[in-house]
Amino acid sequence: MRRWSVAVLAILGLLGACGDEPPDRIEVAEEFLDAVYSLDPDRLDAAMASLPEDDRRFLTFYQGFAAASDYEVTDGPSCQVSGPNIQCSVRARDRFVDAVGLQAHEFERYTLSTRDGEVRDLRFRLQGPPALSEPFDWVVENRADVMDGPCRGFFDGGPTPDDCARAFFDAFEERLAATSSG
Repeated sequence: MRRWSVAVLAILGLLGACGDEPPDRIEVAEEFLDAVYSLDPDRLDAAMASLPEDDRRFLTFYQGFAAASDYEVTDGPSCQVSGPNIQCSVRARDRFVDAVGLQAHEFERYTLSTRDGEVRDLRFRLQGPPALSEPFDWVVENRADVMDGPCRGFFDGGPTPDDCARAFFDAFEERLAATSSG
């Protein structure tokens, strides 16, 4: 009887230890991106507490720009382990995607590193088709009034991401109209 008691106690001890394991890295990454795409500044602020200041400024601006662009996640985040990092992608649509007549498109990719249940580092890559990237790049390169005005600090903690999104979208639509008529 004593052997069974020892065995049961050992099993219960192992089960108890499982509860102390760190959170799954994929789960941490997905919860972090859920906070980014929640469009809730308080939730984002809490989620990015362990990130470097540059990443925090980028994400704060990004979230404001996305909210003003009627951003909607259609699928994701979808994450997988890739060596020491987590690779995630998000499919979404917004005013820019709608303006060029695309369906939701996978155009955001993240590489995240986690430690102690928190995201500690991230790399972001926008991956859009030419229908999106050409007019987007054109605005950045040719519309100083937008980039030096409401988009000052573009994706670097600028003070007016919502005004930037609106001005940027107007310039984006102007570029689309000019290229479709000529």
